[in-house]
Amino acid sequence: MQSICFVLLSGGLSSRMTRDKGLIPLKNKPLIRHVLDSIEKFLHTLSLNSQIPVKIVLNNYIQQDEYMEAIPSLTEDQIIIDEVVWNKLFSDIPQPPRGSIFGLYTAMAELKTEYTNLFVLPCDTPLISVTVLSHIFNEYFKNDLLKKRRSKKTKTYNTYIPQWSSGSFEPFFSIYHIKSILPILEQKIFKKHYSFQKIFEEIRTNPGISDNINSERDHEIKIVSIPIEDELQKYDENLYNFMDVDSEDNLREIQEIISQNP
Repeated sequence: MQSICFVLLSGGLSSRMTRDKGLIPLKNKPLIRHVLDSIEKFLHTLSLNSQIPVKIVLNNYIQQDEYMEAIPSLTEDQIIIDEVVWNKLFSDIPQPPRGSIFGLYTAMAELKTEYTNLFVLPCDTPLISVTVLSHIFNEYFKNDLLKKRRSKKTKTYNTYIPQWSSGSFEPFFSIYHIKSILPILEQKIFKKHYSFQKIFEEIRTNPGISDNINSERDHEIKIVSIPIEDELQKYDENLYNFMDVDSEDNLREIQEIISQNP
């Protein structure tokens, strides 16, 4: 089993934009291509090109065809389709509403036998930088990979999530431990509880939460917060990395930033 895989979430409704955000053109290429380019630069910088694969979560085969046409370098084995994964798992249960928690769940369900962790990013943050990716990855590396080399039988599993000083988390710039988080997401989806903020607070209050789902699991979950203003802002004074495209105004603002900082 490999340690980690990048996952880009691109299967949401995008109701505010009324179009698929990942394919919105920005500087002559789709938004998601900007994120993929940053990942490729990050992997090249650390000489990890062949060691960390990249997957994209989409909703259906129609969307897959659109993405493969827009990004010719994409291959089918890089794509995870929400409805396909759900129907394999629960063919007799209607699919939940499309959304980020559902996309993260299906990615984990599909990749759980191949990878230990997922480095999750959104498709619509074209200003994500190599330095911020490197900082988040380094937190995982020094606390997770190095710890495993010292002791392979730890029963505490880490998930790494950037957090604002207000207390809010950024769930889509995060590294998740699949085995410990997947059953919690499944439970929340079936209960129609879709708030990531509430899920993380529950885990922090009760790190043994997974014991309530499967009595055979005696591990704990640790949310490792990465302070955005205290740590990540030193690479990104204006915190452009976390700007997503959720309106036409946001898109124009990002276009302006890029034009001023080519």
